[in-house]
Amino acid sequence: MLITISLAALVVVLLVVVKMLKKRRPDGASSGGVVSSGKLQDSLRDEKLRSEIILSAIEDGVVLIDKDGVIQSFNPGASGITGWSVEEAKGLDWKSVFKFVDAKGQPIAAK
Repeated sequence: MLITISLAALVVVLLVVVKMLKKRRPDGASSGGVVSSGKLQDSLRDEKLRSEIILSAIEDGVVLIDKDGVIQSFNPGASGITGWSVEEAKGLDWKSVFKFVDAKGQPIAAK
């Protein structure tokens, strides 16, 4: 029997396993309570890495734009849709990367 699993589903499963393993501490203490600054930084770094893994694995285009309209994150799906590489698009104004057109191919003005 051949079982096929998408990369995104595999990533989600791996993240769940990692999270379960992290909850188990070698000293037997619970995972709740006061968190040191170093542990908080480690946790934030881990969460950022997980987010990047998930965003890289999905085929849908995902773009994070800050309040000034500058692209902060641009996943490979967005790259495939727009033709811009991740490195090229990050740091640019979104209006220079995305050009919207109507059904007739006429440009739609960005607000």
